[in-house]
Amino acid sequence: MIPDKSPEALESYDKNIEAIAVRVAINYEVDRHKAKVFDVSSPHLARGYDLESHRANARKLSSR
Repeated sequence: MIPDKSPEALESYDKNIEAIAVRVAINYEVDRHKAKVFDVSSPHLARGYDLESHRANARKLSSR
């Protein structure tokens, strides 16, 4: 439970949770598949997803 329910605290909480989720996804791809993972979440890239994983077997995966 979040003790402070102000909009600022909720936004900070959400950003922290998202950062943790991104780290977990990157670590999984790198550790499990030896992939090169790129953050493509910038709006100017307009990819529609956050991470792009390039695995050694030449498979390219995208993750939201």
